[in-house]
Amino acid sequence: MNFNYISNYRPIAELSSVLFYENKLRCANNNVAEAILANLASDFINDGIHFTMLSYLVDTQSYKNPSFRATFNSFGEVTNTGEAEFIGGLCKLFIKLGLSVNDLGVISVYRYHAERLRRIVQAGIEVNTVDQYQGRDKPIIVLSFVWTGETENRKSELLADCRRINVAITRAKYKLILVGCQKSLSRYPTVNAVINAIPKECVAKLHE
Repeated sequence: MNFNYISNYRPIAELSSVLFYENKLRCANNNVAEAILANLASDFINDGIHFTMLSYLVDTQSYKNPSFRATFNSFGEVTNTGEAEFIGGLCKLFIKLGLSVNDLGVISVYRYHAERLRRIVQAGIEVNTVDQYQGRDKPIIVLSFVWTGETENRKSELLADCRRINVAITRAKYKLILVGCQKSLSRYPTVNAVINAIPKECVAKLHE
């Protein structure tokens, strides 16, 4: 039996089922399927997106916003300072609205970027890589994709890994927030399918 106890949010479970389980994955019961986070009711960024929505994409538009472009150190490790700082601010906002640090989780596809995030995100909020989050979950997950179009001469094997993407998007029990450059991520079929499954009204574009 293919029951999904990790993701309580039905659209996340359904998306994972279609993309990775030949549409055979089902939520374990109605309570799991219909779970919501009732104590959030505030506008998100400046796009009219509300916290009552249960999954959305923050499109960093890195081709317009240089501070959101991925960078590499001398060892070839990748990070994205703009995404890290934005996520740090977003987590502060969640805490200000009354959430516990235990309600939040931040995932990075890349280890080096996770280290950067740990220095920025409020203490007590768990920040880990996709692999480190396997078998774990949080009410709210913020996923940082890091990679941008300025790195076209390099290929991200991690973003092309269907298993890792499946693990990443199903760590959220109630709310999933994706942060990354939609145009850049469209080059990776699995990530592109995830993004295309998010309704347009749940996509916020960061402005210059």
